[in-house]
Amino acid sequence: MKTESQPSNAFTLTELLVVIAVVVLLVALRLPALALTKEKSKQIACSNNCKQMGLASRTYSDNQPDGSYAGTTSSGNDSLQWIYPIYINDLKVFICPATHNYITNRPNGVPNLGICAKLKDMAGQSYEVNGWYLGGFVGLMDDVKKTYATVNSYALRANHGYYNLKGMRPGPANTFIIMDADERVESIPGKRYADGAYQNFPDKTDNHGASGNNVAFCDGHVEFVKAINWRYRITISEDGTFDVPPGY
Repeated sequence: MKTESQPSNAFTLTELLVVIAVVVLLVALRLPALALTKEKSKQIACSNNCKQMGLASRTYSDNQPDGSYAGTTSSGNDSLQWIYPIYINDLKVFICPATHNYITNRPNGVPNLGICAKLKDMAGQSYEVNGWYLGGFVGLMDDVKKTYATVNSYALRANHGYYNLKGMRPGPANTFIIMDADERVESIPGKRYADGAYQNFPDKTDNHGASGNNVAFCDGHVEFVKAINWRYRITISEDGTFDVPPGY
């Protein structure tokens, strides 16, 4: 007696392999988009940190006899100790979420906000202070402290390679006060900077890589300044000539 064979509902090995390949391909296509979304969320959270520090800087200025926007003692000083804890008492604000930076304590138990980290996985805050104009980058004796009065009146003292920049008055809306840390790292023999990184220019060693940096300005607003605009924006903000990649 003959019986009719029933069609099998199971996948063949070939069909199963095709399904697995399609799933792997779809996951691979989605991963870059997910990574970009994750980085964007960290960038926004970092922007919120800068916003809080920028507003704290303006409040600090209101309380200072000379109207100083920052409590730093020189142009090379990145201390944020003057903000904590009077103006900001949450230490998380001083750490960019795109980093693994962490705040250590001084021997007396006070959080150390005296220096910013040189890399994304080192101790120190994730931000640096731009509390001084560099006076055309002539010398430290020509540095000018950023106060309410100087920021509203300061005129650039040099062209810095740009046409007719000398004499420009950047004003509060174009003057940095807090920005993502972009510190010099000299850890590779034979190289001035680690892994091709440049001081004061967005590169892959910085908080948000080579795309740009978050910046708080003296007027209280925050921008993500992209790398393509960076050299011009930091030059007019600090009246200094900076070491940047060739061609810029």
